[in-house]
Amino acid sequence: MATLALDQVSAKITNGHAGASLGWAGSRMGTWINAATQTDPDFMLVPTPYPTLNKGDYPEFGQIDNQYPNQASVAITKSCKNVELAARLMDYAYSEEGHMLFNFGIEGESYTIIDGYPTYTDQILNNPDGWSVAQALSAYIRGNYNGPFVQDIRYLEQYYTIDSQKISNQIWGETNGAKHKIPPITPTAEESREYSTIMNEINTYRDEMTLKFIFGTESLDNFDNYVKTIENMGLARALEIQNLAMDRYNNR
Repeated sequence: MATLALDQVSAKITNGHAGASLGWAGSRMGTWINAATQTDPDFMLVPTPYPTLNKGDYPEFGQIDNQYPNQASVAITKSCKNVELAARLMDYAYSEEGHMLFNFGIEGESYTIIDGYPTYTDQILNNPDGWSVAQALSAYIRGNYNGPFVQDIRYLEQYYTIDSQKISNQIWGETNGAKHKIPPITPTAEESREYSTIMNEINTYRDEMTLKFIFGTESLDNFDNYVKTIENMGLARALEIQNLAMDRYNNR
């Protein structure tokens, strides 16, 4: 069973055919709310807590990144013909001028300084072409994504313009996820290849079965067989590889 493309999910959310989805507070919740309220002023999305087995329990898992999430990194390769120039380009993001560009864009166009505060203009917050805040920001800045630069809190203060967005981080952050987050461990090259082979098969099977369970095409009476199948696909070895890498990480 194939999963829905992002545009299909967006359509189902904004036309009221779906009641829940996963997504970022800015680029998903904000975009969907702004799109749907064009035709239905009463449309609204709200952040919900992660589910628990028993009402009132604290969720054990939730979305959380390591301090270094290993995304959007940058490096200079040995084949670079001008290492100094490349380093200057990367370093620019950490200068005062680069910081403002990466977080706010072009002064007088995407932002102005009001009482010392870089304030987004209507080009961002009330885009004349009907773009959402997330879409308008993406035309000018990197702050709403990730990369080798310092994200400015003043960007986020303006990015979340809807009340339900502003409380999302608090609601989604109330979990024990940090206790279970695996640090940036580094398996060996051989371990990585073996782990990827095992987990690619497991993840494919997991995704297929998850949809079948949700849509009722597979009975939950078969859940124990589903778990046993995953165990027979090499799950124990995958866990062993992760634990070996974790031991090396802790012994550094």
